[in-house]
Order: sequence, then C-alpha cells, then structure tokens
Amino acid sequence: MISNRYFLRGLFILVATTFLFSQQLYGQVVAKLPDDPRVKHGKTANGLSYIIIKNEGDKGFAHFCIAQKVGTALEDNSTRGSLLMLEQLATKGTRNFAGNSITEYLKQLGVNNNKITFDTDIDKTIYTIKDVPVGRQNTIDSSLLILYNWMCAINIDEEDMIRERSLLRTRVLSEWGAEKRLTHQQIKELFPSSPYTNTLSPENLNSIRNLNSKDLRTFYYDWCRPDLQCVVVVGDVDIAKVETQIKSIFATIPKPIKVKSKKNYTPQKWEGIKSIVLKDREYNQTTVEITFFKEPLKEEYRNSNLPYIQDYMDDATLFLLEARLRDGVLKNGLPIYDITTERGEWQNIPNTNAYTISYHTVPNNLYSSVSFVSEQIHQIVKKGFGKEEFNSTIDLYWKRLESEYDNRFTFGNDLYMQRALKSFFNGYTLASTEMNFEIMKKVLFALTHENLNEYAKALLEQQDNIAITCKVPQTNELNDITNEKVQLAYTESSANSSYIESQQLVAWPMVTLNKEVSIVKEEDDEITKEKVITLNNGAKVILKNIANGSDTINFKAISKGGFSLIKGVNIGNQQFFNNILNMSKTSDIAVSDIRRLYAYNHIDISSRITQNCEEVVGYSLPNNLDKLLDAIYLTFSERSEDENAYEIYKQQMIYLTQYSSIAPDVIFADSVNYYNNSNKQYVASPTVSEIESYNYKKLLSELNSRFENGGDFIFIFTGKDITLQKDLIVKYIGNLRGSSQKENWVIAPNYRTKGNIQRRFLIKMRVPRSFVNITFSAPCELQKEDYILAQITKEYIREFFNEELDKVASNLKIESELENYPENIFHFNAIFETDSSSVNSTLRILDYELGKICNQTISQRDFEKVKHSLSHTYSTHNRDGKMWIEYLVLKYLYGNDIYADNADIENITLKQFADFVSNFYKKGNSVCIIMDGTTADVQTERLLRENEFIRDYFKL
Repeated sequence: MISNRYFLRGLFILVATTFLFSQQLYGQVVAKLPDDPRVKHGKTANGLSYIIIKNEGDKGFAHFCIAQKVGTALEDNSTRGSLLMLEQLATKGTRNFAGNSITEYLKQLGVNNNKITFDTDIDKTIYTIKDVPVGRQNTIDSSLLILYNWMCAINIDEEDMIRERSLLRTRVLSEWGAEKRLTHQQIKELFPSSPYTNTLSPENLNSIRNLNSKDLRTFYYDWCRPDLQCVVVVGDVDIAKVETQIKSIFATIPKPIKVKSKKNYTPQKWEGIKSIVLKDREYNQTTVEITFFKEPLKEEYRNSNLPYIQDYMDDATLFLLEARLRDGVLKNGLPIYDITTERGEWQNIPNTNAYTISYHTVPNNLYSSVSFVSEQIHQIVKKGFGKEEFNSTIDLYWKRLESEYDNRFTFGNDLYMQRALKSFFNGYTLASTEMNFEIMKKVLFALTHENLNEYAKALLEQQDNIAITCKVPQTNELNDITNEKVQLAYTESSANSSYIESQQLVAWPMVTLNKEVSIVKEEDDEITKEKVITLNNGAKVILKNIANGSDTINFKAISKGGFSLIKGVNIGNQQFFNNILNMSKTSDIAVSDIRRLYAYNHIDISSRITQNCEEVVGYSLPNNLDKLLDAIYLTFSERSEDENAYEIYKQQMIYLTQYSSIAPDVIFADSVNYYNNSNKQYVASPTVSEIESYNYKKLLSELNSRFENGGDFIFIFTGKDITLQKDLIVKYIGNLRGSSQKENWVIAPNYRTKGNIQRRFLIKMRVPRSFVNITFSAPCELQKEDYILAQITKEYIREFFNEELDKVASNLKIESELENYPENIFHFNAIFETDSSSVNSTLRILDYELGKICNQTISQRDFEKVKHSLSHTYSTHNRDGKMWIEYLVLKYLYGNDIYADNADIENITLKQFADFVSNFYKKGNSVCIIMDGTTADVQTERLLRENEFIRDYFKL
C-alpha cells in the first residue's frame, strides 16, 4: 500500500543482524518455513483451498468453517445487502437441508445456535460451526456437508427473501449506532475512492426492498465460488481422513467456466498528515486515534521467519510506547485514559498495515493531548528507548514464548482456527508453535538495544501517511474543534508536557510470608471431588481439579457483606466505586505499572463489591501461579491511594456524566434499571457535584475495609491438577490477616419491582429504532430442580422463541437467574431491538410461546431436544473452570448444592417445566420497558409523563 522504504529496511537489517541468512534479503528469495506436521492443506481441482489442523487440546471436538475472499465491498447499487441476506438464508433451507434442519441437526449433537457464527465483513466472509463432537464419523460427514451447502447450495427464492427483509432492515438500523456511523465517516475521509465507502446503511435501505431473488442468485453464483473459498477443519480429527472426505465432497462443485475478476483495492498514499474531526449527536465520548500507515509485509516474506521477528519488534515498540504515554499522563496529570496501541489491517481493509495509538480524553484537553503524544513520539525517535526497557521486553517476550510452548498441547481450537484463517486470507505461515519457539530462541537473544531503537525510529519517524481522527459529541460547545487546530497541535511540540525519560520496568513486588499456617480441617467431597480446606486464620480454600480442561487457573475469593454496608453506595453508582477500588497502588506500585506487570506475566486480578458480596477474581497460567498468589496477597493487604490515577479518572467520569444523556443505549439502560427496582433512590447514578465532592482517601479506605478480614472469604481455585499446588496456595492464603468471625448479609433496602408495570416513552434518535426490555419474576425455592428448570427455560426460549423472533427483531438477549438476596426469586429477562411498528407483534410472539409452555402444548420432541442440549452442557461441565467456580460459590457461600448429572435433567417432566414457567409468567411480576426513537422535535421530559401522554399525543 503506502511506500516506506526506511521501515522495511529496518526489518531487513534485523534479519541480517540475527544471522538467519547468509546474504542480504534485497533481491533474494526468502526461505519458506515448513508446515506444522499436524497440518494438511492444499487445493482441489476446482480451485477450492482447504486447511486441516489436528488439535487434541479440545479432546473430542472440532470447529468447521468455510472462509471466502468475498465481502460487502463487491456489492453495487443493485446488489447491496446481498451477503447479509445470504447469511440469513443460510439456515433457512439448502439443497440437502430443508427448512431449519441444519440447526435442528446440530442441536441434536449439542451444538446450540450460539455456536453457529456468521461474520460478513467488507472483504471477507466466514461461516463457522464450533465445538462439534466428532467421536462418530457421521458427524464429521454431516458438518462438511453443511459447509458444502453453504458454499454452493443455499436456497434462494422470493418468498424466503420477503420474510427476511424486515429482519435485515432492523439489523442494519440496530447496528448503525454512533460508533459505526463515525467509523464509516472515517473511511470516507481517508479513502474516499475505495469501495468500502459504499455500505448498507439507513440511507440506502431501499436497496434491500429492490433486491430480488434472481439478482441475489446471480451474485451468489458469481462470487461464492471455489477459487475464492477455503474449507477449514480444526480439532480432534484424523487429518488424512478428513482430507480425503473434503476432496470427495467438494470436488463435485463445478469450476466456473467464466469468472468475474475480483479487483483488490490498493489505498493511495498521501503527503503529510490528514486530520479529521468527526461529530455525532449521540456520541458521548472524546476519542483520538493517531495512525501510521505502512506498507504491508510482502507476500513472499509472510511464510518465512520474518513475521516472527516483526511480531517481537512491533510488540516491544508498542509496549514501550504505551508505557511511556501512561507514565507521562500520570506525571503531567493529564486527563487521558484508556490508552491502547494496536497494529494490523486498518478497519479490516486489505492491503493496509496500520499502527494506531488511541485514547479517550475530555474536550478541553483534546489539543494538548495530541501535542503530548506527538512530543513523546518525537523524543523516542530522537533518543530511543533505554537499555533497561529493551531488556525488559526481551525477558517478558521470552516468558510468553515459554508459556505458549509449555502449554501448546492444551490450546483451544479457536487459536488454530485463527492461524488457519490468517494463512488463507493473508498468506502467513502454518509453521508449528515448536518452530516459532526454536527460531525465536536463537533470534531473541541475538538482538541488540540498537536494533530495537533503529526499528522504532523507522516505524515512528515518518512524516507522511499519518491520520489523526478526533471523534467528539456534536454539541454547540464543541463547534470550535477543527481539523487545522488538531494538525497544528501534532506538528508543534507541546510546551506544557515533560518528556518521560527511559523507564525500567518495575520489579515484581516482594511478598514476605512470616505467619505459621495450619490446617484446621481438610476434606474431599465424595461426589464432586473438590478439596475443602479450613485454615487457622478462618479462610476456607477450595481446590477443584479440571480434567481435560484448558491450561488456565481460574480463581475467585468471595465473602458476605457488600455495598449495602457502605453509606452512599448503591446499584446505580456501584461501577463508579468499583473502578476506584481497582485504581489503587499495589505494594506502593502505581496502578499503571502493576497492570503492565500483570499483563506481561499473563495474570489478571480485580476486585468488586456487589450488593451483597465482596469478590476478588483472577486467572493465570500454571507456571505463573506463584505470581497470581502474590497478587492475591497484595490485593488483600497492600492497596493504597494512587492520587494521579484517581484525578484522571475523576475528570473522565465528570465528562461522561455530563454527556451520558445523549446516548440512547445509556438512556435505555438507566430506564430499565429505574423501573425494575423498587427503591428508586437506590439506583441513582452519581451526579457531577457528587463526584466533585468525594474524599478519595476516605472513600478508598472504606472500600478497602471490606477486604480487611481474609478469614471472612472463601478462596476457590480451579485448574488442571490444581490440588498438587495445595501447599503453596495454603501458605499464601493462610498468611492473610483474618479471624474466624464471619460477617453476614444485611437486608438491602432494595427489591425487584412487584406487580405489572408497562412504560413506553420516546426520545429523539438519529436513526430511530425501538429498544425493548421485559422482565418476569416470581418467588422461587433455591433447589437443584429449580436450577435445572431455570436453565431449561433459558435454553428453550433462546432456541425456539429465537427462531420466531429473528424475523422481526435483532440483538436478542435472553437471560434467566435464580437469586437468593435479598429475597429468593427467579427472574427471566428478554432484551431486543426492532422498529416501532413491530414491538407489539414481537411481544405477542413471546406471550404466545410462554403460553404454549404453560398449557403444555409444546411438542415433547422439542422439549427433549432442549434437555439433551443441556445434558451436553453438563457433560462437558468439567472442561470449564469458571462454571465450576460459580457452582462452588452457590454450594459453599449460599448453602445451595445444585450439582446435577444427566439423569437429573432427563427426569424433569414437561409438567414440571409448565408449572415452573406458569409460576413467573401467570402468577409473577412483569416489567416491560419500551423506548421508541423518533426524529420529531418532541421534548423527552414531556414524554416521561408515561403512557397517558404518549397515547394521546401520538394516537397509539
């Protein structure tokens, strides 16, 4: 794409420096790396590519995928919306699978709808079936046949298209929020002559109505053809057998006699800097993106070891750049937050290679923030990184490589699927993890401090092909923000910020354990096999081995109490206070430094206070368990104020609070929260004046007090062979301050709303649509049978009601939960978006489906399918450490042992299901909140007078 010979020269110098080749790369053919022996790939006679990867990390399961080098950029005025329409028709009938028999068959295997994913992008289309059980040969045959039908045999007729048009329209409207609108504007500004500016949007929705079956069929056969497609199978399969099957099944697809030429767009370079200010009246943040566009690595190099070296150099440069920026933000007290750096294709546009720095700020700091980033970049180019910084990147990158190498046999199928897709779409190597490790073992320690600085200079010093994008709310106060001022801020060094000298990565905090720890009681559960240990400081430790699970150790500590014991904290502002809780120093190390340490040691830990509990959650790889335990110990015992981090966060929250009311999704979420809780004062979000009045030191002290007694907590660890680490875990947890005195819950001054409530109101939207949230609730016993019925309810509605709803609604979310605080209650929640004319019909579909369950008129066959699907989930329960943690919390904190096996599920009858649903649907509470968008100039305040005014004014 954009020429930058100095940048590529930096790569060539690196390769020469590491002695990988005997000659300079200029004009030479780069050696291709051998494929992973667990990979088979090739092409059939009709041009179809295939990639098969053997992976036993997900024992007994495989992913099946059809990838196509076809995207929405191929559509013109007469075919716009074709690929999204094909995506929707893919499960509505094909040559070998009538109606919805594809999803029906997969359900029988235990593959639910959420495991069938469709990704249609501007230049690529990916259909995937995940986690297919492949113990029987016929499931592999059938899965490949489904891919075959998607590739060339989707039924396309006018009747099906008529049914799908309304959903497609609703889907486009629901996705066309402020972020997507601004991204679309950004593409048009930077690459105005590209085909990526012509996308399906609310402005051209008539194209869906005009799209007919003949034109769609022509588009399908023109572009969905073998030479642009690839079959990918990843998982616990015999790769030789699958290769034979692929050649047998897919060879029957004819090779087109005449093919349309697919032209790849090459973005044009520009001189200097393009600065653009984008505004949207529903965007409630101020975002800055600074992007350096580079020439992508040439295809002939992508199968060599060069991408491995570039990966380290990019990773190290961006890591240190981000660290410098974060340090500078704190040193200068700048209201800049959520700093991220990323690389790769820009907005998924092929033939682009972009390095982007993005962050949020406040409007009155926009120019100074751009100037600050420019100054830091300029000084890095001029002075480079320090030797200590370089050494830290080598050390951390090597640890990551070692971890990946040591745990390579436990990788999930998702990782290998991404590797296969990167090979098909971009031509990157299919070499093994072992090959990567051996190459970088030689390369990494041959690199020098000078190599890194030369590379960073080549990457950051360019003067052309830079884009600065500022996304801001469209309000009168921000009208003076201009492209020219943004560009000037970048080109002129900041006089108000100080350069951050080279920073050595902070040392891992030292933990000293002096207490004598003893085990008061130890026992093993006979049924679920977890080990339960009570320590002399009162803490309870639970260790659960996860057989055949991932390599991740998951952790949760939880106790009774919650924010109901803290004055001023409630449901509406708890997230604000939890962010403060996690914005504290650890062992006197700034939050930015400690987060950096955690990220590069592949651990994470965070705390939160809910209405009734205190929680600390985290994870690590097995070889970093000692560091996770360090982090747990320090979180409970050495957390203190980080004034700089708090002041920046405070400015951020004041700004977001001021602009929160312009975003429709925020307004709707607040409305749902308001009406679904009985105590309206207990759901209030913090105001600007409240935020300004908080005493940070006092506030953090009170929040930390909820974690002072480690003996009040239950500590749960799940992972493969985690019980072998018992002595180490006991040593750390036993050293926490604690006593055997346990705290209990208090009755929170808030309950779920009772009775039947319906509220419908309107707000102005740029793209009008309707948001709907309906919640049913009822008293419920917290027993094993009820937990199973709650899961069956959720699965049934998701699977069967979803098939009806997706004709008129989008963004459907179905949730259900049994709660025992502050009352024993079951609640069922459905959220979706649609157009205003379809709201009532959609709600009627929900009523009809729930009524059928209550009247026991659903088919026994459908009911058995849902139970079979749930049984499959339970049978694979042992693969998921997080699921086990939630079960153990219910068992040991709440006293509800809801462990169930397949027999318990199979014993549930249709009458039990009907009685359970009737209890909340016919006898329980109902809260229905509807927010309609309108472009009419109507004052929202008047509309909030509830249904009476709305009915009269709009004659509803």
